[in-house]
Amino acid sequence: MKVTEIRGLPDKELLAKAQEIRQRIFQMKFKAQTEPVTNPAEVREQKKSIARIHTVITERAKKGTKKLDRAPRAKRLAKRTSAKLVKATAAKRAALVAARAATRAKKPGLVRKAPAAKAGTKKA
Repeated sequence: MKVTEIRGLPDKELLAKAQEIRQRIFQMKFKAQTEPVTNPAEVREQKKSIARIHTVITERAKKGTKKLDRAPRAKRLAKRTSAKLVKATAAKRAALVAARAATRAKKPGLVRKAPAAKAGTKKA
């Protein structure tokens, strides 16, 4: 079934159609065990039809709810806080980064050392 056909049907008919397609898939699988399959891709197409039906039902259910349009984080912060507070936050962040770098320099296990040159190798 195409999506345009699915959208034209009411929800009750869609649910009945999905049940009918499930029954058809069951019959095709059962028949495939006893006889050679003429069109193996038909099962896949039927499953896709069920997925399309459920997608349309979900769209209709969510149509009444609307998403909140949110401004980017920087704009929200600018609205909530004054420019002075934003500058203070940036300064605190810079100080924190500097403090982390200083602690890494003090701890020898955290700093990567350059590999030592081997005694038997020559540098070109």
